[in-house]
Amino acid sequence: MADIAHALSRACRFTGHTFAHYSVAEHSVLVSHMVPPSLVCEALLHDAAEAYIGDATSPLKKAMRALSDGMPSAYDEIETGIRHSIFKKFGLQDTHSPLVSEADILALIAEAAFFFPVQSCDWGLPKSSIATVPRIYGHESKKAREMFSDRAKELGIS
Repeated sequence: MADIAHALSRACRFTGHTFAHYSVAEHSVLVSHMVPPSLVCEALLHDAAEAYIGDATSPLKKAMRALSDGMPSAYDEIETGIRHSIFKKFGLQDTHSPLVSEADILALIAEAAFFFPVQSCDWGLPKSSIATVPRIYGHESKKAREMFSDRAKELGIS
């Protein structure tokens, strides 16, 4: 788990285009606090494959799927394989829950509003539920790594 926590704490969301460091590790901890208890482990590890293949942006992933005629792209298949291996290693069911996906999208909306408050671009996402998202900080990588590791220990998956 230490390698995942380390890599995700250094991988920046939004390809680093934020006014403060904001890591995939911190995002994952945030999402883990937004789901029912039965889905917390899945939520914490929902982006864990990115520790090994990097954080491709959602628009890039969408474009790769479009080039694959709407089918999963090679990147999707690689990411899924790594994700399954990670979940198996920690003895977890990789259910790919819709509730985790919803929390991930809601976190994205809140993160975009927090890190890009004056942006006029339309993310194409509803903004009505941002108030339900826990506080976003933008911690440096060392703190984000500690947060992720502590959350994994708390859940018994370290």
